[in-house]
Amino acid sequence: MQKGYLKQYFYKFTRMPYGNIFLFMFLGGFLGGIIFGNVAWSIRPGAITGLNILNAGNWMKINGSIKNYFRYLTGVRLRAPVLLMILGFTACGMAAVYLGLIWYGFLAGLLCSAALLQLGIMGMLKLFGSLLLPLVCYLPGMAILFNQAFLMSEKSSRKSVGGMKEYGRYLLSCVLILLLIAVGILVECYVNPAVVNFFKNLISKIL
Repeated sequence: MQKGYLKQYFYKFTRMPYGNIFLFMFLGGFLGGIIFGNVAWSIRPGAITGLNILNAGNWMKINGSIKNYFRYLTGVRLRAPVLLMILGFTACGMAAVYLGLIWYGFLAGLLCSAALLQLGIMGMLKLFGSLLLPLVCYLPGMAILFNQAFLMSEKSSRKSVGGMKEYGRYLLSCVLILLLIAVGILVECYVNPAVVNFFKNLISKIL
């Protein structure tokens, strides 16, 4: 193996030539989510209840079983990434990436505004603290997925894909991304509730 090959491949795998555009699309959706959340709250404060499924320990509401919650969460978390990976083989992948960035930005903005309005500053910080561990896996995985799907879709639209080897590299990157997201799901199901409960008990003892 050529010296420095892994380093060069990792750089090629993670580089984001359209990073500025991606950030702009995400921030546009984020701003829209904040505006929507504040408008909805001013009209009907009880309308924003989308925080429940994000709360750590919510698995008890899914038939009282972590395994059932894991199955449920796997379907929820993997549905969009798998669809995006498939669309990456087509010219529609670029539009799907843009829509995905706007949508995820919108959800992030809505979550921030809803958490602040419902829970206050400290409550919002606790909520995001409880989501920190899974996001360590989700955020890099989705960022790389957007990049890989867009580049592959761009090559497909130009019919400049370098044969089966290029498809193979794309499939390999998809598998690695899915593994990273799967680790995030495992952390969210099995590790995150324990960590949150530990800090809850610690705070209650101190107070």
